[in-house]
Parts: sequence; structure tokens; C-alpha cells
Amino acid sequence: MNLKPKSNAFQINAIQSIIITRAYQGWTSKELAKLLSGFSDQFDAPPTILPLPTEAPAELPRVILRSSDLHWIAEMAASRVTFRWIKMKETSQLGIPDFEARYLSFFDKFLAIQPIQVSRLAFAITRHSAVQDPAELLMGMLHQEELLRKIPNPENFELHIHQIKKLAETFTVNEWTRFKSGQLSIPDTPVRRAALAEHDVNTVDDPASDVTFTMADIKRFMFAAAVEIENTLGLLCEE
Repeated sequence: MNLKPKSNAFQINAIQSIIITRAYQGWTSKELAKLLSGFSDQFDAPPTILPLPTEAPAELPRVILRSSDLHWIAEMAASRVTFRWIKMKETSQLGIPDFEARYLSFFDKFLAIQPIQVSRLAFAITRHSAVQDPAELLMGMLHQEELLRKIPNPENFELHIHQIKKLAETFTVNEWTRFKSGQLSIPDTPVRRAALAEHDVNTVDDPASDVTFTMADIKRFMFAAAVEIENTLGLLCEE
């Protein structure tokens, strides 16, 4: 078997962006009404509004918006707002530029309704390659042929790489790259074995920092993080 796939052998099955907020107390009823009406075209399923007590953990979603096909989800908590696309059908595909356009449109509207202080940013992509022997595929891709000879027929394999680097000459970020064997579960399709590639880029957590990111920063970070992830995957999958 060919143990070293090209980067395009991995299909995207989830993309998400997160903004982490500072000193945010929640929405007034007026702001919530604007929020629900402003996104009714993209999130056309009934919203979920959770009346959580004030002492509830800040990362728990208070408001969840979904599209009727369940591909698009926006979760709003006191400490963060998550915007996500999930592969819900075997034939579903989404390009990163399409995600970027919807994500930036969403947050442009959101920040106009609720001008929160954004203290951290994150962008993540999960990909899969459905194969019978995902551990062998990943070990071959990562140049572990010698290890394969010593430990043939591995059932599972996992590797984490963590880097701290400068992104777009502006953002100090953590870059996590994870490869692991696992299972691919898509509604209405059989569960299959798969090689998974997870990439996560997020600005470092500095409690002493008072930096507040603007919409222009969010846009710049998004484009730079997407390029960084593609470059890393391409580098690791090259011949």
C-alpha cells in the first residue's frame, strides 16, 4: 500500500473559529432579539436559549444557533463565541475560503450588535482520510518506516506537535498539529476507520495582557492561520 498520501487525500470534516471575550455579562433582551433576527437567514433552525444561572461556568453556551441542515452552528457563551461547520453528509464539502467569508460576515454583524472585548482568537480544522489501516498510513506519512518494521501491523497511532510562533508578524500563537488513528462517524453512513489530522492555531493566553482584538485583527488572524495550517499539512505530506 502507498503509506504516504498527498495532503489533498484528507477531506475536511469540521472547521471552527472561536473568539474569547473579556468582561462580558450577556445580552439584554433587546440585543438578543437583534441577534436572532440578524442571523435568521443563515441559522434557520429554531434557536436554543439556555437560562443558565449567573454562577454557571462562563464557557457554557447561553445561546445556540443552527442551520436547518445542521452544518452550521454558532454557540455563544459568556466567555467565548464559537462559529463552526460540520460535515453532516458524505457528499458535503466546504472550502476554507467559503468558511472564511461566512465567519467574517457573522462576526462583523455580531460585533455590531454586541461590541464585546475580544482577548484571544482560535482557528481549527479537522480532516480525515478513510482507510482500512490508518495507523500504518500515518506512520508512513511521518517517515516512521523503521518503526513500522520493528512494530508491524499497529492497531493505533498518535502524534502531537506543539509550537509557539509568530503569525503574520503580529500574533504570538500556539500551533497544535495532531495526527491519530480513529473512527469517522457521519450521519446515515457506516462508521469507518480513518486517519485524522487536527490543526489548531490560537493566540497565547496572557492574563496580564490587556490587548483587545478588532474586526481587522480577526480578519488578519483568520487568513494567516488558514495559510499556516495548509502550509504545515502540505509540508508533512510532501514526498
